[in-house]
Amino acid sequence: MSKFDDIFEKNETIISDIINRLIDCMQIEEICIWGDVKNELKWVYQATRLKRVGCIQECQDYELTYIQTDSRAQLADMLRSIEALRDSQNFVIYLTSRGESDDGEGVESGCRLKTFSALQGELFFAGPIFDSPIEEEIPEDFRALAIIHFYNEADILKKTIEYLLSQDIDIYLVDNWSEDGSYEIAEAAYKEYPERIFLERFPAAGKTEYYEWYNQLERTEQIAKELQYDWFIHYDADEMRVSPWKECTLRQTLYHADRLGYNLIENTVIDHKITETQEDIFMKDTYFDFGHRAAHFRQTKTWKKAEKLDLKKSGGHLAVVDYPKMYPLKILNRHYPLRSVEQAKKKICVDRIPRFQKEKKTRHWHAHYDTFDVERDIIHEKSGLLQWEKKTFDDLYIPLFLGCGVRKIVNDIHFDCEIYKNMRVVLFGAGNWGKQAYLQLIKTAEILLWVDSTSEQYGMIYGMKIQSPEVINGVDTDYAIVAVKNEKVRKEIEEMLLDKGLKTGQIKYIERTD
Repeated sequence: MSKFDDIFEKNETIISDIINRLIDCMQIEEICIWGDVKNELKWVYQATRLKRVGCIQECQDYELTYIQTDSRAQLADMLRSIEALRDSQNFVIYLTSRGESDDGEGVESGCRLKTFSALQGELFFAGPIFDSPIEEEIPEDFRALAIIHFYNEADILKKTIEYLLSQDIDIYLVDNWSEDGSYEIAEAAYKEYPERIFLERFPAAGKTEYYEWYNQLERTEQIAKELQYDWFIHYDADEMRVSPWKECTLRQTLYHADRLGYNLIENTVIDHKITETQEDIFMKDTYFDFGHRAAHFRQTKTWKKAEKLDLKKSGGHLAVVDYPKMYPLKILNRHYPLRSVEQAKKKICVDRIPRFQKEKKTRHWHAHYDTFDVERDIIHEKSGLLQWEKKTFDDLYIPLFLGCGVRKIVNDIHFDCEIYKNMRVVLFGAGNWGKQAYLQLIKTAEILLWVDSTSEQYGMIYGMKIQSPEVINGVDTDYAIVAVKNEKVRKEIEEMLLDKGLKTGQIKYIERTD
């Protein structure tokens, strides 16, 4: 087994996975299909309608069209036809491996699938979602702000500030009472760019014994509410966020998403690893790996200014706003949490673990260093990692900017979905557990409704609209399946379902896998 098999799924679902992501983000129920499609769309959400057409011109009424061809010459003809439609419609085009030897004048190489998929051939993308916004004229008053909380980051803070300024992003710096000169670096930057940089120390009363991350995130929410910026980014000092287009700044990316009607952007996080001891790796093209939990691909740390915002509930991983619409392309987060042996030991043993203890006990946060061995887990073997090279951006475009194809560990729940075979069910809960339950239930049951008491925070998931619990009234269902962790909330849901006429035996609960 190669390292690619360890890192990537290497299965046949890649095209379905990409289409499903677009369905989720675009919040559409129907897509257009042209070509000799076989099993490539087998895993597209069951709720999605697939409309087959005989020519490109018939696609003009659809927001998303999937095209498949085995001829590069035919692809060239299609792209000429698509040119007139790409300002308003989006296309995913699969050139199968059989077409690689054809001549196709004017067709550049697409995204080759074989590195991270069992499929051969290439994918091409066209349309307003995918096309570079480099030519778009951005209004001068369109502004974006990165909010950075930092503690003892003197070795990298200046680079991070300079990088964000180069991306046309203003910065709000919040120092958690650093002791290594970080505040003085931030203060110098503030004095140099007073019109673009804000600076404060938090909490104002002075340093606290513990990290108090919840309170810091609450301060971020306040800043985002008080300041008149169009978009906000919850940003860590040890990151390098990258646009889906090499030539575009983060500000251009945010404006493009905004203009298309989206209000949230996810990250794909890759962690750069120390493989040698000689020098600091920060912002360098070193070896890296993807995260391998589904949560690593659901981080929404970039949002359009909203009346209601919750960042602290998720520990800073999810900016929750009402009526979310996620931009299909992700911003890449090149993350350098450990960047030299000396820095890693100090960060983990001195600056983090002792100050994490309070919230680890009260909120069950900051457990990622529990099993970390500073003598064993700082330096990594290159053989199990990917190396960032000039071609990485293009070769891994789909995993990096669509989040598809990476091997992920997704389930932390388990239940026997076979007992619901051919049953009519209502699923309650659209959070992480609800999503996992849905993907298991659709194998055996008929899901009549998917509901959540905060339905305005979800919109459409997996091609199915998340609705308010009021719609349950009068629904003829065999079971209501509650996929919610919190015991108090589960009890409230049970009482509500009983009031709506369900019997106790009809209410089932999802449990955590031990």
